[in-house]
Amino acid sequence: MMRMLAGYACSQGAKLNLLNMLRVLVLLIVLCLAACEDPRVPLNPGRARSMADMKLELLGKDWGTAREVAKPDRVDAEGRRFWTVHYPLGPEGQIRVVYVNDATSWAQAHESPTDPVVTNKIEHKPAEVLEHQRFSEGSSILILAAGHPDVLDAEVIRLNSLALQTGLLPQFSVRRLKADNGQLIFGWNNNHGIQENQRILDWVTLRTTYKDAYWLDLLGAD
Repeated sequence: MMRMLAGYACSQGAKLNLLNMLRVLVLLIVLCLAACEDPRVPLNPGRARSMADMKLELLGKDWGTAREVAKPDRVDAEGRRFWTVHYPLGPEGQIRVVYVNDATSWAQAHESPTDPVVTNKIEHKPAEVLEHQRFSEGSSILILAAGHPDVLDAEVIRLNSLALQTGLLPQFSVRRLKADNGQLIFGWNNNHGIQENQRILDWVTLRTTYKDAYWLDLLGAD
């Protein structure tokens, strides 16, 4: 009788141990799933810079310290938004940027062979030097974005400053269409535009977040 009771107790104890093990296993699975589904921490300039630095470290690239982080301001054709982390130019004038996906934090490094517009190593060119680099007169302007003129005015200042630092003639301005609507443009010279220039479009694409910039022929515009 005692042996039967002992055997029964042992079997019950084994079942309890098995149930406890199953409970622990289920808890571990739940914790793992919760960890995998942990909400993504929203990107900010600091995190975008960190993701870009990590990408370069994985690639074994030493591009120095990032000098500018541009917030995503538009959605591409596939619905994605990218932070643009700018690094110093390479030894031969290469443009170096890392694009960081705002939704996934996935980063992609991009390095162009040469700066499409830089003509020399002078950081801040005097007006008389820039005067000789005016683009050929034409009827086109480059459209970068649309928005409220007051907002675009601040962007004009930033882009013209960036242009001066890299040797591009600073011709960014705001084209005012209505009181509350305008366009951020490049190439308007008071009474005329310029000829379409692929180097300028390359500069805008590589150095800014305006990936959908396009040329507009004012003579053909409605």
